[in-house]
Amino acid sequence: MAQLQVTPDLLTPGRWTVRSDHPGALAGVSDAIVQTLNLQNEALAAWALHYDEQDMHSEDAYARERQELGIHAQSLVVALPTPARAHTVYIDRLHLLAQAAPPAAGSRLAGLYVGSAGDLVLAVHHPSVTMQVGGTIAQLPHDRTLRDGQRLVGDSRFVLVYDREDPTAVQVRAPQPMAMPVQDALGRLAGLVAGW
Repeated sequence: MAQLQVTPDLLTPGRWTVRSDHPGALAGVSDAIVQTLNLQNEALAAWALHYDEQDMHSEDAYARERQELGIHAQSLVVALPTPARAHTVYIDRLHLLAQAAPPAAGSRLAGLYVGSAGDLVLAVHHPSVTMQVGGTIAQLPHDRTLRDGQRLVGDSRFVLVYDREDPTAVQVRAPQPMAMPVQDALGRLAGLVAGW
């Protein structure tokens, strides 16, 4: 039987850690929030770093992710400059950046990452702030501390962060006006998963 544990951050409102030993439950967190809060008409921005994609050419990398994002999303693979060194393998050279994707793609992307050797940030936001959210997402390959920053969270309805260092959890962040609705959505999901 699957379980989903939602733990709020007592020091910072609007922050939760969602834990489960079932990858499907964690992957479904984004979609549960989108459906509960009726955010289907919003936009999704994403940053992804998967270590299985690092030995590919940038034009071929992240093909599965780009397929899940759909044809209307603006996605690109950013190749960080790396000095040529003998016997050196760079494990974070290629990053996927996406904006203007449908929010329903969030759980499908999370399904590719939960339990794997990758990192993922999903930000569901109003289409009017796509440029601001996209600008912050575009900086993540260079400064990963921005994924927990107030700038990204403040411009979004909610942000979901998956870190390969903790494969049984996702972090959910929401700005103050969205904190109670997001908490309600997480509570509903936890009740639903308890019946699996």
